[in-house]
Amino acid sequence: MLLRAGWFVVLVGSISTLVGQIRTIPQQLRDSVAHPALVEQAPLVLEHPVIDLGTIDEDQGPWRGTVVARNVGREPLLIERTTTTCGCLQATWEHRPLLPGEQITLQVAYRPLGHPGTVHQRLFLYTNCSKRLPTAVLTLRGVVRPSQQSGLRYPYVHGALQLRRERVNFDRREGIQQTRIAVRNGGRRSVTIQTDTLLSSSGVRLWSEPRSLAAGQEGDLVVEYEAERCGDAAPRLYWQGIPLPPRERKIEVTIAETK
Repeated sequence: MLLRAGWFVVLVGSISTLVGQIRTIPQQLRDSVAHPALVEQAPLVLEHPVIDLGTIDEDQGPWRGTVVARNVGREPLLIERTTTTCGCLQATWEHRPLLPGEQITLQVAYRPLGHPGTVHQRLFLYTNCSKRLPTAVLTLRGVVRPSQQSGLRYPYVHGALQLRRERVNFDRREGIQQTRIAVRNGGRRSVTIQTDTLLSSSGVRLWSEPRSLAAGQEGDLVVEYEAERCGDAAPRLYWQGIPLPPRERKIEVTIAETK
């Protein structure tokens, strides 16, 4: 009995040591990635920081609009780059310094195809004020009415998993970037899709939301890229959760150099 008790103490101690070694991501850090702080007393002000799309159709093509940004500071301001919470949202603008009091118009485009449901996407604008913190944030809200054409909605079929697309794009820059792929479980059993770590490059991963897709349920594959951990020009990303050969479980990842 004493011997068994001794083994029990050793086992409990080993588990405690293992738990202590597991690294958890603090909530504050997770929030800082999803909701980064802005430059203090930011000199770039958006005329309409929140755009309401209303209800748009998934098949109607890109929604396009404009946003006016003004330099309310005392020094020249240059919008150097933008990042988004989804590759479906993009912005273009004239790359020139804004003098104090001057304004510029950004051309904004949102592609609803592959993103039915509630829209809540953000565009972060970075200027010469800071390389690390955004200077302004544009938010898009609305609702995307799903397509009625199932063939258009999920044209890529891999076993029971149906995907809206098979390719994702990221910029080679600092920080963590995410994008989503709409998926549907066309099988008769629940599936959980996650990264095949044996075949995938470090710095790229994916998971299904919800984690378990019931039969017939729609959801997303969340794809995440971290440039600091990924040295490959063309990262390899494979998913697992359905027994298929590797070539049927690959997501094409392309990395564009930041201008």
